[in-house]
Amino acid sequence: MIDHDSGFYVSALLLLLIVVFNVFYLFKKFDVVFVFVNVHLSSLTLYFTYQSGLLSPMHWWELVLLLSYLLGFVFGFAIHYVVFAKNSMEFSFPRDGRGMFLINVVGFAFFLAAFLYELARAGWIPPILAADKLTAYYNFPQTFVHYLVVCGIAVSTVFVFVAERYRYRRFLCYTFVAIIAIAQMATLARAVLMTQLFMAVFIIVKERNILFRWKKLMLAVVSGLTIITIFGTMRTSSDANALFEIGLLNEWPGWSLPFAWIYLYFTTPLENVHAVFNYYDQGFGYGLHTFVKPFFNLFQAKDYYASLFELQPPSAGGFNTYGYYLEVFMDYGCFGFLYTFLLGFVSRQIVVGRSLVLYFFSSYWVYAIFTSSINMYFNEFFTLVYLAYFALVVFFSRFNVFRRL
Repeated sequence: MIDHDSGFYVSALLLLLIVVFNVFYLFKKFDVVFVFVNVHLSSLTLYFTYQSGLLSPMHWWELVLLLSYLLGFVFGFAIHYVVFAKNSMEFSFPRDGRGMFLINVVGFAFFLAAFLYELARAGWIPPILAADKLTAYYNFPQTFVHYLVVCGIAVSTVFVFVAERYRYRRFLCYTFVAIIAIAQMATLARAVLMTQLFMAVFIIVKERNILFRWKKLMLAVVSGLTIITIFGTMRTSSDANALFEIGLLNEWPGWSLPFAWIYLYFTTPLENVHAVFNYYDQGFGYGLHTFVKPFFNLFQAKDYYASLFELQPPSAGGFNTYGYYLEVFMDYGCFGFLYTFLLGFVSRQIVVGRSLVLYFFSSYWVYAIFTSSINMYFNEFFTLVYLAYFALVVFFSRFNVFRRL
């Protein structure tokens, strides 16, 4: 058992691993393995400081299991790099952005119609204006058309690409992006807003060939902390100090609130999955959770999917996410490194792929990697929705009829 005393030394060792990894890897390439390793080692490092009463001591075998998942991803990525190191194919971009812009306007119209439909069903009062914001957030209508609202993220990404690559209708493109962001803010859809902003910034960085620098990374981190703190506080409680009462120890000062949010968001999923490790005995799913679940979600069969297995309430209470660890464990147990090996292999193929569809989709995939210690975004329904939308936009943008309009 890694108790509080030994946890300090484990955190120090993991921190040393982070430093060693970055010394040898940092300025070679900013890619998904860089993100994956840093995020997951940081999450584990924070966990073993045990700064919250919501966290309980973890067994040594659990730490080894989680590290094996991480190494599986690294090896999968490395094998793809060795086998497909040279790729001379060029991107095939449309000659101009007119057709893509017009098609994306149609997508925006569907997004706006779906959002207004849900807002009408809520009595035209968005959660951000409700007296009890948390209750309003959970009660906000989410019918099948909600997929169109979520797909506003993909619509936003295409608009940013058109504005940056072709300089076509830049003001209008970013106006549409702002409308989508305001709609997500109005519903307190924090994860959706963060996804939209991340993907938009990702495309801007790629199109402007912005090089990785520590100052830029720190600015992005501070911005992310600010957004998480504001929306987390608004959605959870009007009292910012409520978070400290939820589960932080050692009387954290008020100014540390942004770090409190990040600490709990990146450690409580480990606590939840740690609890599952110690009671789950229903047998392995062999792909049910990691490969089949997206189709249950896509066809609104979540209740049926949930009936296939039973989980106790999350150990960390209101912090009810498990990261990607949960479904990997329920499907493959101690052999989960084989799945993460495939995940690492596929991840590099996505981010270096030469198709425009993968170019768009990589902005989402990197975000999925970045948040994988918190949520299992690899197999959520919008993975398929995003990919399908990007494919449709690219396909129809090549028709001359749209360029003539």
